[in-house]
Amino acid sequence: MRYVLFCMLVLIGAPAAAHVGDIPAGPHAGAVSYDDNQAIMVPAGSKARDAAGLADAEICVKAGSRAQYNLQAYFTAHKIPLREFAFQETGEMHDAYRDGRCDAITARRSVLTALRASVGRDDLILPDNLGNHFIHAAALAAHTTKENTHGL
Repeated sequence: MRYVLFCMLVLIGAPAAAHVGDIPAGPHAGAVSYDDNQAIMVPAGSKARDAAGLADAEICVKAGSRAQYNLQAYFTAHKIPLREFAFQETGEMHDAYRDGRCDAITARRSVLTALRASVGRDDLILPDNLGNHFIHAAALAAHTTKENTHGL
């Protein structure tokens, strides 16, 4: 739990001094809330600047996932023609995007940011919010002591 709280503080840009050891005693709920909404990423050379620019483009998505449901719902609501390239395995989907077999990929922003770093180019995460994936972290102060963190 200590590691999770520290990571969430880093994600929201808390000062370095605000690490988990500085949390005072007592229960702490809702200290961290991070909205990791779903987005679409396109290769650096793409002309698409929003979801509408991806009409009839092939979009990589994980089959049967919330991301697939959100993608379908968003494109239907905005009357954008959709072509999905659905994958059972996340790794295969990421490989297909890296290799240029998809025109775009959709997932949570944090996942897209990590994928963009691994691709090693300035791919663009489009501004459209396809759905929310809230992350909430909370812990009782007793769970933040060194004895209960298993060395984290």
